[in-house]
Amino acid sequence: MLFGFPITIAFVAAVIFTNLEKKILSDDIKEKVDDGTYTGASTGLLYVPTILNAILIVLFEKIYIWIVFKQVRMENHKYVSQFENSLTLKTFTFYFVNSNMANFMYAFYSRDLLLLAQNLATILVFKQVAMNLFEWALQKLTTGRKLKQMRERLDQEIAAEEAGENRTDVIY
Repeated sequence: MLFGFPITIAFVAAVIFTNLEKKILSDDIKEKVDDGTYTGASTGLLYVPTILNAILIVLFEKIYIWIVFKQVRMENHKYVSQFENSLTLKTFTFYFVNSNMANFMYAFYSRDLLLLAQNLATILVFKQVAMNLFEWALQKLTTGRKLKQMRERLDQEIAAEEAGENRTDVIY
């Protein structure tokens, strides 16, 4: 049962590390905006760390689910309920830390509720946009592959008819 747990700990550590780096980048940008180094349109740079956080949340989730599912299958559980419990524990632990780490940092470490609200809104919007783009790309990829297979079958059937063969074994 504990075979995949080190993977969860490694991903949680990666999330914590990236959130600390995001916090350092955010503080650096905010300091430069406040002292006048960045002016005008460059104040939009304040959103860059939060957008990166949203992208990393989606990226870490996709990678983690792929890895943890393989890990839990390798644990060779005797019962399906043990498999599901192990997968649920690892997935919930990671999702909780991955989605809420930055919010905890803003709420309890920085005590900056404005940045917390900004982070929540940005993650909500960009995570939804990222997931929609991923689903759209996946749909285009699978539809394109199916259309290519259908064209190949149709071309084979047309070539067979032109050659004078009478094919009745074509499966649709």
